[in-house]
Amino acid sequence: MIDEANRTRHEIDLALSLAVDLAAIGLVVQDRRDDPIPGGVWIAPSLDVAGVTVAWAQPESSADVLGLPTQAEIQRKMNLALYEILQTLGYPVGGYGGGGSYLVTGPRLPLTPAETA
Repeated sequence: MIDEANRTRHEIDLALSLAVDLAAIGLVVQDRRDDPIPGGVWIAPSLDVAGVTVAWAQPESSADVLGLPTQAEIQRKMNLALYEILQTLGYPVGGYGGGGSYLVTGPRLPLTPAETA
């Protein structure tokens, strides 16, 4: 059983690892809770289960430029791509909620032999 203080520390460490890895491949990472979110990968602690939620966020202005149907389709495809990226990086990841977010529940697997030493 993980207590609340350790859960918080675990989620902070996990969020930092995610941010470092995703930024290393060139993605913009956001952790803002205020509006408007400027776009990129959004990372936040889960409110109801241990882990970190991850989703693609687009600026609201993209609907004005692209139209709502195109914005929604890009949102869906970027979330799918993000899921595949998280899997490729070795994170334990699964669906979370109905809006296309994902839940990462632990650190990634080592990617290179040097990481296992």
